[in-house]
Amino acid sequence: MVQGGDNLREEFLALQKRVDELSTRSNTTNSHNTMSHNNTININAFGCEDVSGITGEVLDRCIRRTNVGLVDLIKTIHFDRAANRNVKANISHPEIVECHDGRDWVYDQKKCVLQKMVDSGHRMMSNHFDDNTDRYKTEMSRALFRYVYEWLDKMEKSNHAVYADVMEKVFVLILNHSRYVSDMMDAVSSPSPAGASSSSSTTPP
Repeated sequence: MVQGGDNLREEFLALQKRVDELSTRSNTTNSHNTMSHNNTININAFGCEDVSGITGEVLDRCIRRTNVGLVDLIKTIHFDRAANRNVKANISHPEIVECHDGRDWVYDQKKCVLQKMVDSGHRMMSNHFDDNTDRYKTEMSRALFRYVYEWLDKMEKSNHAVYADVMEKVFVLILNHSRYVSDMMDAVSSPSPAGASSSSSTTPP
């Protein structure tokens, strides 16, 4: 009986050792795969951002905050998701910014790019406001509803002071996030650990 118990114990220990070896090998493989995946970022072309995360609730909050809300919306679109970080400032040329076209970084005029970003965000907010006007009339005070309505109308005019203020704030936003975009690209292009692959792929427009 004792000898049989010793045999079972030896078999159990051998089995446990085998399980530990397999577990270690699996963890090493997973770590290798994680390093490989972390070095691959698909960048969406400027103007083709993934906005699936912009929900009605997000737009509701932005609409109530008008100028600040529009800047927050643009930040959410272009900088909260790595794949959408497709615009950065060019410190050497203040009137030029760099945009990703789905294949590579290209230069573009700062004013043109800012207008596209502002107009796109404003269009999303305006369409959502129009689709939910009756609800907003109920949920908002009369003063707030009128203020938002007039603000959306002013933002239709690119020569309005309100529009210019948003443009300036968006450029500051780009400046503040350009370092993170550059750091992200440096991480993608840097050599991977031995055995791991490194690549930067893009999604065509």
